Amino acid sequence: MKILKLIGISILVLALLIISVGLFLPSKVHIERSIVVNNTPDVPYNLINDLTKFNDWSPWYKIDTNAAYTYSELKTGVGACILWKSNNTELGNGKLTITESKPNELIVTKLEVEGWDPSSASYFFTKENKTTKIIWTMDSDMGYNIIGRWFGLFMDDMIGEDYEKGLASIKKICEEKPIQEKIAGYDVNFLTIPSQNYIYTTDNNVNANEIGLKIGASLMKLDAFAKNNQIVVSGPPFTIWYSPTNFVVGIPFSGDKSSTDKNIKFGLLIGCDAYVVSYYGSYANTQPVYENMSTFILNKGKRPSGPPRELYLSDPFLEKDTAKWLTEIVFPVQ
Repeated sequence: MKILKLIGISILVLALLIISVGLFLPSKVHIERSIVVNNTPDVPYNLINDLTKFNDWSPWYKIDTNAAYTYSELKTGVGACILWKSNNTELGNGKLTITESKPNELIVTKLEVEGWDPSSASYFFTKENKTTKIIWTMDSDMGYNIIGRWFGLFMDDMIGEDYEKGLASIKKICEEKPIQEKIAGYDVNFLTIPSQNYIYTTDNNVNANEIGLKIGASLMKLDAFAKNNQIVVSGPPFTIWYSPTNFVVGIPFSGDKSSTDKNIKFGLLIGCDAYVVSYYGSYANTQPVYENMSTFILNKGKRPSGPPRELYLSDPFLEKDTAKWLTEIVFPVQ
């Protein structure tokens, strides 16, 4: 009995010691690792910002390759999330959500794993000459969770190695093969656009709520003119945007023609280099592409060389689902 009493007292003393010491341990945990990638910031940024590519470099994917993954409708940028379910207790069930995303500068994510308090992970991208330094951090607040505070003492050793593996995979992917670049979640490619003859009409100071009607009426007029004058159309219709209310509506054609209609003119689009965004969706929702393009072009060391234009590759009369409407938004650069 005396031995049992001593054991009980020892356990109680040990528990009190753990609790009392734990109260003085730091409640906040910070983990940080970094690596230098031989590529521009946009390449690792686009890789990490696209959650459909998460398992291409994630250090935790190989723990259970049979885990079930589900993606949100939004795959990139703020609001995109990935959920997983695994029978492996080391991986468990969880959710990762992008909460902040600044092109080529910063990505912040929220990690929620069953049985654990949420944590925040951040990726910082810094351009250094022709390379990019990536800093990957994780921050957790254990609050008054005594066990959590004790556990926090070992988290750097436990998770730091995973971070190093993940960064090494990111470096390998970014240096070995090109990543599809994106703007506001849409593919963007650098192309050389050939010169092109076109017929067009000009609209100035158009009321914002009448733009769609104006474009539709102009295209009908141009299409009729082309048919009546045996003009061979050689590509999709397009608009050139000098400002949100001043634009040109055009149709490309092959050959050499002249017009007697004072409202219809002939022009030549000079060939150029350009970034071309493959946008899917309603014509009214292209603003995020335009908002992000200026920074994108600047980070590429380029500058605009002309007004942007939109090529309409889908026919709204034939395809009723706006999510399937494909528009190529062209940004000439030099």
